[in-house]
Amino acid sequence: MKVEVQILIFVFACVCLYFARATTPWGPVKEKPKHKPNATLVCEGETKWINCKIGYHLKIHDVFWGRNDKTTCPTAPPSLQTDKMCKTNAAKNLKKVRDACIDEEGKPRRFFEIPGSVKFFGFYPNCQEVFKYAKVKFSCVRDDEKSKKKTGK
Repeated sequence: MKVEVQILIFVFACVCLYFARATTPWGPVKEKPKHKPNATLVCEGETKWINCKIGYHLKIHDVFWGRNDKTTCPTAPPSLQTDKMCKTNAAKNLKKVRDACIDEEGKPRRFFEIPGSVKFFGFYPNCQEVFKYAKVKFSCVRDDEKSKKKTGK
């Protein structure tokens, strides 16, 4: 009986060590993202708020403005098309939203209203007659994380 218990303890210890290495037979275990990514969609002519709870601020990961499929935002005004695709300047759009998520004091905002408009994202001739939409990927980052990175704590 003592030998069986010792074998059982040995096997249990091996299993614990195995998972402590954070690997599986198929490779390393992927770490969970530090910040849960969110995404929101805003059809042209609409606005939508993105926000974080108190103590967190917005971090914008990606912005798409244009049209890359026929099914997203399918109900367009008669003057705009949903079957024609168009892309705009992704880097410019990302910068525009990131800049808008910083307040007058240079601090990151906790919330922001995304305007689905040409006035905000800019005019693109190849998208002139296309019903566009914005897809914004963001996360909420703890306010003190930014200061921890700067101070190294």
